[in-house]
Amino acid sequence: MKSTILLLLLSSFMIKVLSHSCEIYTVNNQLSARCNNLNLNEIPTDLDSQIKVLRCESNHLTSISSVSFVRYFQLQEIYLKKNQLKSIPYRLFFPVENLQILDLSRNRLESIPTTALEYTPKLREIILSYNYINRIDEFSFKNLARLLKLDISHCHIRFIQPNSLKNLKSLTELNVIGNELKGLISTTILPKSLTVFRLHHNKWICDCKLRWLLQFLTNNKLKISWTFGNRIPRCQNPELLKGVRWTELNSTNFACAPTIIRYTSYVSVNATLNCLSTGDPQPEVTWYKKNLRVTPSKRNRITFWRTFKKALDIFHYNSSLKIINMTEKDIGLYKCVSLNSAGRSEVTISLSGSSSMRAESNWEKKKLRALSASLTCFLLVILCSIISILMLRIIKRRRLSGVYRIQNQGAESAGSKCEEDATASPLQQIDSITHKHAETPNSTPDLLKNNWTEEEAVGTAV
Repeated sequence: MKSTILLLLLSSFMIKVLSHSCEIYTVNNQLSARCNNLNLNEIPTDLDSQIKVLRCESNHLTSISSVSFVRYFQLQEIYLKKNQLKSIPYRLFFPVENLQILDLSRNRLESIPTTALEYTPKLREIILSYNYINRIDEFSFKNLARLLKLDISHCHIRFIQPNSLKNLKSLTELNVIGNELKGLISTTILPKSLTVFRLHHNKWICDCKLRWLLQFLTNNKLKISWTFGNRIPRCQNPELLKGVRWTELNSTNFACAPTIIRYTSYVSVNATLNCLSTGDPQPEVTWYKKNLRVTPSKRNRITFWRTFKKALDIFHYNSSLKIINMTEKDIGLYKCVSLNSAGRSEVTISLSGSSSMRAESNWEKKKLRALSASLTCFLLVILCSIISILMLRIIKRRRLSGVYRIQNQGAESAGSKCEEDATASPLQQIDSITHKHAETPNSTPDLLKNNWTEEEAVGTAV
C-alpha cells in the first residue's frame, strides 16, 4: 500500500520510462519526452501517447516518416534541433492539430516546409535558424495567422518576397539576424502587429531602395524595437557608408548614385543625342564637348523630362541635346554626365556626319573654292587696272612736262630770233622760213610739232 502511494506521488511530479533510453517527465502538468543525444535515426513510436512535449535533439535524423506523430496527437511542442533533416513530409503534422511550438533549427533544410505547415493553424512560434534556406517565397507562411514569433536567422537568406509575410497578421517578433540580405523591396508587407524586428549582421546596401525600411523602423507611432545594445544594423555598401550604424544615419543618407542605362544619337539635317539615367535623389544631367559645357542656345536645345516605372518603382530621367542645322563643326565626341549627392555617371557619345551632310559639305567646299578663285581673279583684274591707270597717268604727266619744256625752249629761241630779225623785212623772214622747210621736207616745223595753232604760227611769222 505504501509503495502504491509513493508511486502515485512520484507520477504527479515526474515519471521516468525507458524507451529507446528516452526520458519521460512532467513539467507544468505537461507530460514530456526527452530523447536527446541518443543517436536516433527515427522518431520513437512507443512513447506515451499522452505526451505534449517531444524533445528529440542532437540525433542523426535524416528523414521522418509521415506517420511519425500519428500516435502523439496531443503534442503541443516539438523540438527537432541539431539533426540532419533535409525535408519535412507533406502530412507530418496533420495529426497534431494543437501544435504551438516547432523547432527545426540547425538542420539541413533548403526551403521552408510550406506544405507541412499548412496543417498547423495554431502554431505560435517557429524556429528555423541555422538551415540552408536562401529565400522566402510568397506562400511560405500562408496558413499561420496565429503565429507570434518567427526565427529565420543564420539561414543564408538573400531574398524575401514582398508578400511572404502578409498572412502573419499576429506576428510580434521577426528575427532575420545573420543572413545575406542586402535589401528589402519597398512593397514588402510587414505585419502591423510587429513590435520586435531583429535584422543586424546582414549585408545591407544603404541606398534609396532601402530608405523606406529605415523610415518604417524610426516611425515613432509604430514603436518597433530594432536596436539591442551594440547589435545595430550596419551598412555594408556603398563604400562611403561601410560599417556605419543605422542609428547614425537619416533617410536622406540612403541615396542611389546615378546610372546611365541607355544613350543614342540620330543625325539628319539636325542631330539629336539622348541620355537616359536613373538616380535618387534626382540627378542633374549636363552635356560637354571637348571638356566645355554645352549651354542652351538657338542651335543647341537641351530638354529634360522624367518618367516613373511602376514595375521597377524608380524614375527614369531623360536628357536630350538637339543641334539645329548641324554642320561639320558639330561633329565630334560629346559627354553626358549625370550627378547627384551619391555619385556620378558619365558616357561618351560619338557624333558623326551623315552621307548627305558630307556630300553637302563637299559641295559647299567646292562652292567656297570657286568663289575664292573668282574673288582672287577679280582682285587681280582690279589691281592690274589700278596699275595701268597709274602708269598711264605717269606717262601722261611725263609727256606734258616734255611739251612744256619744248614750248619754253621754242619761246625763248623765237624771242631771240625776233630780236635779231626785228630789223629785217617781212619778206625776208618768210623766205628764211621757206628755205628751212625746203631743206628738211620730211620734218615737221616746230610750230606744228609743238601743237601750236595756225593763228599762233602766223603771229610768230609776222
